[in-house]
Amino acid sequence: MRFKQDGVLGSPGQATGEPGMRDIPVTRSIAIPYGALKFRFSRSSGPGGQNVNKVASKVEVLFDPGRLNGVGEQKRAYMIAKLTRRLDDRGFLHVIADGSRSQWANREDAVSRLVDILREAIREPTPRHQTAATRASRVRRAFSKVRRSKIKKLRRRISEED
Repeated sequence: MRFKQDGVLGSPGQATGEPGMRDIPVTRSIAIPYGALKFRFSRSSGPGGQNVNKVASKVEVLFDPGRLNGVGEQKRAYMIAKLTRRLDDRGFLHVIADGSRSQWANREDAVSRLVDILREAIREPTPRHQTAATRASRVRRAFSKVRRSKIKKLRRRISEED
């Protein structure tokens, strides 16, 4: 994900945010205020030679879903309920990226994953529309009714008239 600043691709700034940084769009009407993101950097594991021992390329993004712009109270409560298992004790969502040797690439990857997670949490499931029963299900139901009827008929007293 690329960050735009005044129409030009730019650096996402410091961990606290830089004046002039724009919000990160999640949907058309919902955006993450850039200042609400907190970045942590640490040394990443895996290949990288000497680079691994001196560069903090692993990125962890922390975000409080309560600070999402453009979300109503009901939608916010629904989103937080869906994210409950991913939130820490303080209510922050953590996203970690360490797949690249570049801190910049990992930062973009982490923010992109955060946006995807929020997009999925905001999306409400489409309601199921009831459809007509299939012919096979109607036949199965009729057959089970006939079978049940026979079972009940066998329980009756035997009269001399039958």
